[in-house]
Amino acid sequence: RRVLFRSTVQDFVGSKESLDGLEVYLYEDFVKETLDTALFSNPDDRGFAHKTYADFLAAWYASKKLSTKQIKDILFLNENLVPQLLQTSTWLAIFNEEILNEIIASNPKIMLQSELENFDPTQKERIVKALIFSINKAPYDYFSLNLRSLSSLNIPSLAEIITEVLGNQENTYQARDFCIELALQCNLSHSD
Repeated sequence: RRVLFRSTVQDFVGSKESLDGLEVYLYEDFVKETLDTALFSNPDDRGFAHKTYADFLAAWYASKKLSTKQIKDILFLNENLVPQLLQTSTWLAIFNEEILNEIIASNPKIMLQSELENFDPTQKERIVKALIFSINKAPYDYFSLNLRSLSSLNIPSLAEIITEVLGNQENTYQARDFCIELALQCNLSHSD
């Protein structure tokens, strides 16, 4: 693991953080106590114990402190998501509707790596439709999808969407197969 910079406790002591009208002054005891929690690895390294912590906290902080334009400038390079920021971008999509729209437009398959249960039914419907459109457009990509989290996409309109896709022979085999897998994972029955 590469470390881009090393910070010491003293680098943070005496500063303050402001968020949502709350100001927190960073005292040495507070910083040391935080670094001694399970969020961080051993005291010599001071890195996050797991990349998921870093991704979530970076996304949460960016959603509070940066404009949508600034976030897009960080996440996208030539209209493509920066690969190293995929997990952070899926968390940002939860916090920021515009980022969700950008991801759905550029690469909706990435959303299958996110915490799908955190999205509302309208957002999930948009994700499902974007995935189907994406699979129809590039059917060869279908086989590389992570299909383990499809059950989180169970929404009231799902049976209608799937029926429409399965009934239209212009949809690719892969799009129809995706819909069947989606129906199976969401426990939809023929009567739905």
